[in-house]
Amino acid sequence: MQCYIKIITAYLCLLLSNSLWAQDNGLLFKPFEPDSTDKACKEEMMMAEKDFLSNNYTLKLKPSLHSKTQQKVLKSDFGVNVTLLEHFFEDCYNSHLKAQLRKHFGMDVLERTSTKADSLDSAGAGNRNQQFKPAGLDFREYLIQTLTQQELARLSMKYKGALLYIQLDINASGVCTVREININSKRLQDPIISAALDGKELYYPRIDDGKAVATWMAYPIRFE
Repeated sequence: MQCYIKIITAYLCLLLSNSLWAQDNGLLFKPFEPDSTDKACKEEMMMAEKDFLSNNYTLKLKPSLHSKTQQKVLKSDFGVNVTLLEHFFEDCYNSHLKAQLRKHFGMDVLERTSTKADSLDSAGAGNRNQQFKPAGLDFREYLIQTLTQQELARLSMKYKGALLYIQLDINASGVCTVREININSKRLQDPIISAALDGKELYYPRIDDGKAVATWMAYPIRFE
């Protein structure tokens, strides 16, 4: 009998654990509904309304359900401060903030900004890696075409077909600078290569969460 009770207890604990995990990961479909008849909940709702009217609030959202791009759109388009927290349970305060947003703007702000964020991300304006700009060319082809025949001959003679790694710093405008050249674990500078690349706007810059950021690249190349 005691063994049976232990099994039932363990099963109930497992169900509770799975239920909490599902709620924490947005897998339960029943939305949270504040109970305005509960005293504590009612106080949270009143506090949320007061903070909303004084514009002194921060909305909590789960990053598994709402992207950083949406966080940016909420701030830029609606002035809503958002903090992304994965492990939290929806409460009366946060739920009532969402209700106040719908009432104030006359729309589902979260749905609207989610659609815009998805559009930005899919179009590449939300997030993307840097992209080489010259049409129809890769980095090696561009460099070979930019150098003169005399410069190519000098580089071929100097490096004797060895594999070089050209490291570039790329700023938020897509302008690159040769950081260094690696050959056989040695670091060096080459004025011919630097003159061909430094200060050239060769990239569409990397975009993180809708903002252009600096980055770097390394390219292998042989001059034969």
